Parts: sequence; structure tokens; C-alpha cells
Amino acid sequence: MTDTEKIDQILLKMESFATKDDLKVFATKDDLKAFATKDDLKAFATKDDLKAFATKADLRHETNLVLEELDSTEQRLNRRIDSTNKDLQELRQYVTAVRYNNEIVEILMKRQDNVEQRLQKVERKVLCS
Repeated sequence: MTDTEKIDQILLKMESFATKDDLKVFATKDDLKAFATKDDLKAFATKDDLKAFATKADLRHETNLVLEELDSTEQRLNRRIDSTNKDLQELRQYVTAVRYNNEIVEILMKRQDNVEQRLQKVERKVLCS
């Protein structure tokens, strides 16, 4: 085999090698230095570490419990407000009734005074005659 043939064979084998353009897309030493080290990776949370955190389902369940308690509290407050409003209405009716009773008593007392005055006049007339 001649030198030219050997060179041709070597060139054929080299055709499958990467070119400079092919290698440009690969990471350089400086690029690799920016990646996380083993120590950096050790600081990351593991699956076991993450098990202690609440899942979406846990959060949804807790949220529903809070909302149910809020609803229950709102219902209790509404019942108390309704009861207080009812008591207040009854108290207003009682105050109105007492006010009317006082007015009636006042009118009756005035009438009694009037009747007493008239009776005294009649007694004087009877005594004087």
C-alpha cells in the first residue's frame, strides 16, 4: 500500500470525526465549572425531606376544614343575631305597651281629678243649700 492510499484511508476514517463547528455546541471547562458540585447537590432536598411538606390534597383538605368552620361560625352568629333581633322586637313592643299604659293612667288620673273636683262642687252645693 502506498503512502497516498494510506492517507486516503486515514482521511476516510476521519470523516466521522467531529469538526470544530460540531464541538462548539458542547460545554467548555468554564461552562462545567458553573454547574452544581457534589456538595451543592447534597444540599438539595431529598424525597424523604419533601414528604414532610403538605401536598395539594392536604392543603385542599385543610382549606375545606377552615371553610366548613367559617360556615358553622357564620350560622351560629346568624342564629344569635336573629335571636337578638327577636328579643329587641319584643322589648320594643313591651316599651310601646308600657308607654300606652302610662298615657292611659295619666288620662285616668286627670279624669279622677276632674271627677273629684266636680264631686266637691256638688257636695258644696248640697251642703250650702
